[in-house]
Amino acid sequence: YEPITALDGGPDGLSCYREIIPTMRAIMHPHSKVFLEIGHTQAGPVSQLLRQEGLSRIAVVSDLADLPRCITASSLAL
Repeated sequence: YEPITALDGGPDGLSCYREIIPTMRAIMHPHSKVFLEIGHTQAGPVSQLLRQEGLSRIAVVSDLADLPRCITASSLAL
């Protein structure tokens, strides 16, 4: 069972990312990495949100079906 708040991403599916990413940046230590699960159509928009918050070294990881499912990013440009 998933609560509706876990499944409803708003009109464009990104509302949770818009809420999480800015707060996450404030608690990350230098050289930290973040891993975010994404829907297969969200790699571009979520990457952009991460860049806007100053995260770098953004990479998209695909699942076994070769669909984008995870994004990694660092808290400090290296």
